[in-house]
Amino acid sequence: MKYAVMVSIVVVLALSGLFLWRGGAMPETSPTTSDIRFGFITAVEGNTIVFDEARWLTGKEGEDAAIAAGLCTEATRAECLPNDFYIVNDAPTTVPLILSGDAMIAMATLHMEEEGVKETQISIEEFAKLINDSNLHWNKLPYQMIVESGEVVVLEEVYVP
Repeated sequence: MKYAVMVSIVVVLALSGLFLWRGGAMPETSPTTSDIRFGFITAVEGNTIVFDEARWLTGKEGEDAAIAAGLCTEATRAECLPNDFYIVNDAPTTVPLILSGDAMIAMATLHMEEEGVKETQISIEEFAKLINDSNLHWNKLPYQMIVESGEVVVLEEVYVP
């Protein structure tokens, strides 16, 4: 349970950091025009990302989903998710999302071997090279993003332990 609380705190702090990173203030848009999305990015075509929405579940909700998927049983529930999360992708369908020309893109594990887990800001062009290279793993990792008025303004790799 402590781990679930810690994960929740880390997610809140990460999202707060994203907002502060964008200029020190929360976005001035209303909740109807701003949205936080989570999922996978399978390709980048110009200023458009090909996005496959997923859900990050923790605690009992994550355990229940893992049991329903057949990854564990009720008897193994306590040990089922050692990092207390489960990613659900019920409908692997993709949709195009437009990247804002000044989108903030952060990778958490880009220089992991040298620097550990540390956010590194990169350009749209650099991100496209990483995602579109089928020999690399970047298009298999989850991402979270902030979408405002139909455009992705913040995109961040989600670190998966």
